[in-house]
Amino acid sequence: MKCSFNTGIFVANISLWKERRITEKLDYWLSINNKENIFGTQKGGGSSGPPMMIVFYEKYSQLPPEWNVRHLGVTSGTKYSDEFVHSAKLLHWNGRYKPWGRISQHTMVWEKFYIHDPTGQYKIARKYGNI
Repeated sequence: MKCSFNTGIFVANISLWKERRITEKLDYWLSINNKENIFGTQKGGGSSGPPMMIVFYEKYSQLPPEWNVRHLGVTSGTKYSDEFVHSAKLLHWNGRYKPWGRISQHTMVWEKFYIHDPTGQYKIARKYGNI
């Protein structure tokens, strides 16, 4: 089985992107899907993921693990060390435990980048008190 990549997290060389006409190739696959519904709609799991996997099949390099620290929201428990999370380039709380909710892991890292809602309508809920 061949591996794929997370189409939501990628770094592109814009010069190569233009040279290899990546936008045109992606548009092609998206237009086919609009006509024939090959890989579904976004609600059905489609969207840009499948075209990107087709266009970039065996044409990508893997990023080091700290470029996509994922699964932070899958459980409320800690899977990664604090040191690893602090060295990360991108933190991904996929799953139901989000850092703005009551129960999540490594929330203190997320909070240092949080910008308070100026209207006061939205607040972060914490088991140790709201911030």
